Amino acid sequence: MPDAFNPPPRARQISRNLALWLILVLVFLWAFSFLRSRPTEDLATKKNKALEIGADYIKTHYGFDIRDRKLLLVDKGATWDVTYEVPKDRIGGAAVVTIDKQTLKILGSYATQ
Repeated sequence: MPDAFNPPPRARQISRNLALWLILVLVFLWAFSFLRSRPTEDLATKKNKALEIGADYIKTHYGFDIRDRKLLLVDKGATWDVTYEVPKDRIGGAAVVTIDKQTLKILGSYATQ
């Protein structure tokens, strides 16, 4: 006859299964949270790389010296536009380079006026 300290076999099996499922769910949640945290690092790395690519392209193709200018990365959905701030005392535009987010390839460029 089962007592309070020794439950029947069916209750033990249910308790064991419940504990195993709980452990499995916790491991799954931990693994999922670890995988979700990695793209943030990759995104920051990609953004920095896109800024470097854009700055090199602007220097090579437009001849603008942008070392003392603040680079800007504008999110356009599937692409980024890399450009720079124009000083307040200057009239004119800036070069804009469009870069694909996934491949980091240059899709096009133009200069504003």
